[in-house]
Amino acid sequence: MRILVVSENYLQGGLEKHILALTEEGVARGDRFYFAFCNYAPCGVDVVDGNIACMLQYPASITVDALDHDVDALVQAIEANCIDVVHVHPFGSVLPAAIAAQKCGIPLVFTSHGPISYNFPDASLDALLFQHCLANVAAHTFTVNRKCLEGLAAFFPETPVTYLPNPIVDFDYLNAGQRACSRKWALVSRLDYDKAEGVRRVLQWMPDLPIDELVVYGDGSAREELMDYCGKQGIHHQVKWVGFQQDWLERLRSSDVMGVFGMDRVALEASAIGLPVVLLSADSNPCGIMDVDRYKRSKECNFGGVTLPKMINARELAEEIEGLEVSAPPVAFLSELVKKEYSAQQIYNEYIKIVGSCQAKGGVELVNYLQNLKTRGVTTVRDDGAFDSAQRALLGSITNPLVFETYMLVRDRIACSQAKAGQDTYFANRFEVLARRDDELASAYEELTRQLEMSAENGREAFKQIETLRKQVKATGDAVERLKRSRSWRIGRAVTAPIRYLKRMGKKK
Repeated sequence: MRILVVSENYLQGGLEKHILALTEEGVARGDRFYFAFCNYAPCGVDVVDGNIACMLQYPASITVDALDHDVDALVQAIEANCIDVVHVHPFGSVLPAAIAAQKCGIPLVFTSHGPISYNFPDASLDALLFQHCLANVAAHTFTVNRKCLEGLAAFFPETPVTYLPNPIVDFDYLNAGQRACSRKWALVSRLDYDKAEGVRRVLQWMPDLPIDELVVYGDGSAREELMDYCGKQGIHHQVKWVGFQQDWLERLRSSDVMGVFGMDRVALEASAIGLPVVLLSADSNPCGIMDVDRYKRSKECNFGGVTLPKMINARELAEEIEGLEVSAPPVAFLSELVKKEYSAQQIYNEYIKIVGSCQAKGGVELVNYLQNLKTRGVTTVRDDGAFDSAQRALLGSITNPLVFETYMLVRDRIACSQAKAGQDTYFANRFEVLARRDDELASAYEELTRQLEMSAENGREAFKQIETLRKQVKATGDAVERLKRSRSWRIGRAVTAPIRYLKRMGKKK
């Protein structure tokens, strides 16, 4: 078969390793795979044969031009490589892939990587289009999380859903019983914000755990914040940050680490080579060292998420690590169990059987949707014109009551948003008037303040002058008083008084 794999991202993480393990097995059997990505930086997780058919622009750009570009590029890749099936992964890549598959009349299959695959918190239109793609275009849906089966089957009753777990390649078992007991552990995870809380909890507990050194494999948007947190906890000397390493399993195989903190695929792969695994939750406490019971319960939610088994505290985890015996039978048993249930060979058998039997669903609603956008001159996919085009193209094709209900909720939400936008415009105008008045009052206040400051300065200067005169008058008065009290003044008065009297008498004569 010839399969075109479409994904928004191919960077680092479980989705990328899922794609790689599945396609490597397929190529070994003679099937051909081609790839289309929006963001591509393999970091060692390279695609098979490097068969990148095209690079996409949507949703890095949510313009209609970007969507139109991607559809044309995908159609060309489909025709040039005689593609039989389009296999799309989250997120925004679903829309152009569905339009291209519908345009070419070939089947579309989708893989859900857990509840996060349907996360459209700020884009109601995206959610509506996504639901339409799965309900009316996708011939089959796979999920790596068994917990999602019921919800997907209820929401998309006309689209078959199959649980297809993450495939892993066959690793040689690590004879961990031959290594010396070590107080060195590894933590392997993407360090993005969706998984940061689980990692932060391990760092928080480090002072209470019997671990001398923690080697962190991984990178992401939250790395710097987590490193700062290490410093605040005073454990920076115990934690070594080595970044993303594609060959982390081989590195651990040759190192002296006792075990691994991890979730999702990390838990599987570390267990496959026989390393003890402390199962992490993305947003809560660790679940403890994985044994057979925890394995059976955790695999229902793909070894991650909020439905993991009962969480434990720092003291309980410290006791489990202290009592760890890597040579104990459960460790070896888990390794064989993982290899049996998650073998890429076994999973690919199920995958190719389903994909090979898929038939394209009829309809051109999404093709019409894109044409309406272009005809009406809509610039961005998420504006009012795009939603109106979605109504024109999709409303008549929605038959699932749940999808229709979602559509109505989306429509109401957008109507409310429009009403709110109208109110916002009114208040924005009022605020503009008030802002101008505030500016005028501010200017008047500044002028008054300036005048008051000048008056105050003049008053201070006048006060200084009055104070100087007062001091001068006082000084003169003091001098007169001193003169009056002096002997020379009294004698002078005694001499001059008779003279003034004789002068007055002479004038009378």
